[in-house]
Amino acid sequence: MKKLVKIPVKIIFLPLIALITPVILLSKAATHVSCYIIGPALLVSVIVALPFVFRQDWLGVGLCAGIDVLMLIVLFGTAWLIANMESIRDGMISFMHS
Repeated sequence: MKKLVKIPVKIIFLPLIALITPVILLSKAATHVSCYIIGPALLVSVIVALPFVFRQDWLGVGLCAGIDVLMLIVLFGTAWLIANMESIRDGMISFMHS
């Protein structure tokens, strides 16, 4: 009886797994490529912020810091999404094997 209840859910999970897997792979590739862009951009932003510090232009320092924080949030947010999508996909696959 329990197996009969699981069959419709397994039928629904199969296309979801097929949909999530390429999204995970594309997200991983995009994250790796964006690290090569965002890393130097963070360095440039810090270098640009140094003259603002010496001129005591705190608005400029705050803007550069805000840009840095936003770039880091984007990277960590993407990594968090990838980890959660992998966890969900792995849970679906383990359910399919049960």
